[in-house]
Amino acid sequence: MGRLTNIMMITVALLAFSWQGTVWADDDHDKALQLREMGEIMALEEILQHAKKEVNGRILELELEREGGVYLYEILILDAKGQLWEIEIDATSGKILKRELED
Repeated sequence: MGRLTNIMMITVALLAFSWQGTVWADDDHDKALQLREMGEIMALEEILQHAKKEVNGRILELELEREGGVYLYEILILDAKGQLWEIEIDATSGKILKRELED
């Protein structure tokens, strides 16, 4: 993570293995909400739809980061086969930047 600058961590806990029921740390939630209201990032619900199209499974972790002036969501997803995937999504456009199977 040394290559990343201005990191904002957002940990997501999912209830009942669904894509809903997100729990945020207050400061991170406020910052994400402010960025969303300013039009800097997409709504989390939209980002999760993009992620689900790439890998259907249970979200274990979600981070909102700022790297090189760009906001990114890094999402760790556990699929039905027990494989762990890292999906990186541009938080402004929703474009999938990386889809990688973790070791």
